[in-house]
Amino acid sequence: MKYWAWVKQRGEGCDHTIACGETVWEIETDSWEAAMKEVRLLAAGNPNWEEEEDWEHGGHWLDGDRTRGLIGRITLVEITQEEELPVKQWYREVTAKCREAEQRKREQIERACYEQLKQKYEGRTE
Repeated sequence: MKYWAWVKQRGEGCDHTIACGETVWEIETDSWEAAMKEVRLLAAGNPNWEEEEDWEHGGHWLDGDRTRGLIGRITLVEITQEEELPVKQWYREVTAKCREAEQRKREQIERACYEQLKQKYEGRTE
């Protein structure tokens, strides 16, 4: 099963970019409990790292200060359906419609100018 852990750093973020201070960890495990364990290891590290040779300490500590982690919040989500959406196609469609609308507006302006000039020059007697 696939899970996403939405991770947000402590504080307000770093600047005005989209989702600054946030990331998503993708996790594939057999169960919710295994995903929770994996997220905990990624976030806080292994508390028994000195006794277990197979585990590295890991974790997202703030410059070695183990009392204040860098992470402020983690939300775990189970992915039940996944589909890549055609964003580029959407952009092309919207761009085409905007161009059509601009063309219609240009034609309206040109038609109004034409009608004014026609009235001015054809309606005038010499």
